[in-house]
Amino acid sequence: MIHNNYWDERYWQQKSWKYGELLLIWQDTAGDAGLWQLFLPGCGPKNLPSEQQFNPLTCSDKLHWKETAVDELLNRDSILKLPAAKKDIFCSWQRFTTFETDILARLGQVPAGKVISYGALANWAGYPRAARAVGRLMTKNPFPLFYPCHRVIQADGRLGNFGGGTELKRQLLKTEGVLFSPAEKVSPSSRLKKSLKLPSL
Repeated sequence: MIHNNYWDERYWQQKSWKYGELLLIWQDTAGDAGLWQLFLPGCGPKNLPSEQQFNPLTCSDKLHWKETAVDELLNRDSILKLPAAKKDIFCSWQRFTTFETDILARLGQVPAGKVISYGALANWAGYPRAARAVGRLMTKNPFPLFYPCHRVIQADGRLGNFGGGTELKRQLLKTEGVLFSPAEKVSPSSRLKKSLKLPSL
């Protein structure tokens, strides 16, 4: 649901992506210029106010730089390969709780070609027994390409839900090299192992 003040100092932009049309919502305020939300193909609000369409000629220099950089990353199909330390420079973070920030930060460190379960992600971020809370956060993840929730699966290897649809989730994972069993569950060999040298927050 879009509230009446949702579009205050926010602007929408549609961008082509190899899997469909993305909808990007940019925020442009003095203290917080950056990506507010990214909607995968088929998601997001439908009635977009024409007066709030993104215009590179009228936005701030800071936002213009971020929009240009994101456009280049999309054209090169490299957002999903962006190092974890560089992801947050594009995104607007002011509205998140400490829990949400911690979970998304850990999510950003799950490498391409690997997956992690909701419970394992919660535990890794320091919130044991918070698997359901992680699941709820994944459903409203505002930055699904920067913080790749398609790499979070159920404990039994099933894919679980995904805003862009299960088929897109499977396609993204297969493109990244994730292996599947004949039953279309993620192979244990594609799980993120504790033995990996994982970066600390």
